[in-house]
Amino acid sequence: MTKEAFAEARTREEMVQEKNMMVFPLWNPSDATGIVIDIFVKCPFNFADEYAKAKWMEIEGGPSIPFVGLDCLLRMKAMAARPKDLFDIEYLEKVRNDQ
Repeated sequence: MTKEAFAEARTREEMVQEKNMMVFPLWNPSDATGIVIDIFVKCPFNFADEYAKAKWMEIEGGPSIPFVGLDCLLRMKAMAARPKDLFDIEYLEKVRNDQ
């Protein structure tokens, strides 16, 4: 998908309606790190609130970028409720409880 197509609200709404897509993954196939960055197709939370709580981290010597908090991530995964998301919730809750 081109960045121009992704910028179209109609295209993003179709992604949500047809594929229940919450994020659009971006990666560089020639990058061996395997880093994937998810860009929201439709923001499922109050952006200003979560941005204020975001954790900023540097990516492999690159720029610092914001990450949503764990509670927000768990809520989004619960909304998606795909088998992988449910597995992720179980794992993330276990990690949180072990800390």
